Amino acid sequence: MDQTRKYPLYLFAGSDDNLSNLTRRLGEPLHGSIDSKGAWAGAGSWPLPEGAAPLCMNGGAAAFAARSARLVAERLRMAGLKAAESHREADGQGSYRRCFAVTVFCLQAVHIAEIPSRTGEGAGDSLAASRRAMSSRMSGGSMGGSASDMRGNSLMVSGPEPGSPMFRRLEKTAVRALYVQGLDFGEVTLLSCGSGYAVASIVPLPELGLGNSARLFAESVRRVAADWALEAAPASSGAAANKMLIGMDPEFLLYDRLRGKIVPASRFLDTAGRAGCDAVWINGRRKYPLAELRPAPGGEPREAVQHLMAAMREASRQIGDKALAWLAGGMPQPGLPLGGHLHFSGVMLTPQLLRALDNYLALPVAALEDPRSRARRPRYGLLGDFRRQAYGGFEYRTLPSFLISPVVTKGVVALAVLIAEEYKGPALSSLPLNDDEALSAFYQGDRPAIRRLALQVIEEVADLPGFSKYESYLTPMFDAIRSGKMWDETADIREAWKISVP
Repeated sequence: MDQTRKYPLYLFAGSDDNLSNLTRRLGEPLHGSIDSKGAWAGAGSWPLPEGAAPLCMNGGAAAFAARSARLVAERLRMAGLKAAESHREADGQGSYRRCFAVTVFCLQAVHIAEIPSRTGEGAGDSLAASRRAMSSRMSGGSMGGSASDMRGNSLMVSGPEPGSPMFRRLEKTAVRALYVQGLDFGEVTLLSCGSGYAVASIVPLPELGLGNSARLFAESVRRVAADWALEAAPASSGAAANKMLIGMDPEFLLYDRLRGKIVPASRFLDTAGRAGCDAVWINGRRKYPLAELRPAPGGEPREAVQHLMAAMREASRQIGDKALAWLAGGMPQPGLPLGGHLHFSGVMLTPQLLRALDNYLALPVAALEDPRSRARRPRYGLLGDFRRQAYGGFEYRTLPSFLISPVVTKGVVALAVLIAEEYKGPALSSLPLNDDEALSAFYQGDRPAIRRLALQVIEEVADLPGFSKYESYLTPMFDAIRSGKMWDETADIREAWKISVP
């Protein structure tokens, strides 16, 4: 990295030629820097404060370039996506209907263009071709392998309107395709197939030659650099810093043990309120079987848990049938996965924060899961699953319902806060889920492998400077992991929470 000045943002280019091409395309004053891993482009209008770490984007590009097409496709499959090895496989009828080039930077689509095609024209062995092109670029070759390369000289047409349902679906697919490969920006070519999209190619260093993609990409780079500089600024600098808040909306089921049936939460709870019911689609019909707690957020873990307990007491008052068991976890009953979403505000959403939450929160939680929880994935419980919220923050959607016990709940909330506070520093850097075998173990529910990885990461967390602040909440959960405990999704959670049970 640049030893004379630290810029807020660094983009991995791989080689001097790529760095020059990127600078030319963006028209931005990028600042070259070389380290043992290759060339980086520094961006931002002013240096970071002393001691602050820059945001480094696409550090996983070298590993992606070395990955075979088979492993790339396997990672996509684990993330619930389909790899289109050729356009003829996209819809099983010899042609795909539509082709889109989606340019992504920092978890957002900055540009989407539709690439016209003619029936019978193939994309070829797209993932294999992008692997070869990327290997060439990483060693200083051209910036080829983009959607425009795939389609030759086809004319680009405008893509869907930003914010439209199609735009959001394309964006979500492309962001997920890059994230599961360890990438923070790039161009993803998607082919329409059936009711969704198949990934035809992934290019970590986009050509930015379609429409106004270069201008929009440059605007996104400037915005993220400025936001990160503000995020890293110490409170004493006078910068407007938002206080982080942590909230949650965990779910549970109401279960009649005598009849062996789920009782819809809508029988007792309204759709709104801090104790309400949540909808799912069952056989094409919208139903409300799940109970959901929506406590007010807190500025620290203890406050957030106190608000949660107040919401649980309200739910207990409203649920008139006290004989019904409250079940939590990942999937206590077949076909109804439960989630434990965490809400963050006052903290910048970055791929690096999501990866820290995946490795240092989702992984330890997975070590405690009942084997039933594995059935949630990959439709639910994907690593890095998030949703932006209207209040300006975001929700992290990977976890199962952690209402299973106070030990798990307190540990989850405290760990989430600690990770958000510490991930920008040099700690929390091992990221074991970057490894193909570790990633596979997580999605397959390989408990021995998950436990080994979890034991590794909780020791890293225990060494953090801020660990002592939340030790009373974290130590009981860490001890449960160390002792090999596993939660029981058949248990009525009211007993653990000391809510009156008849």
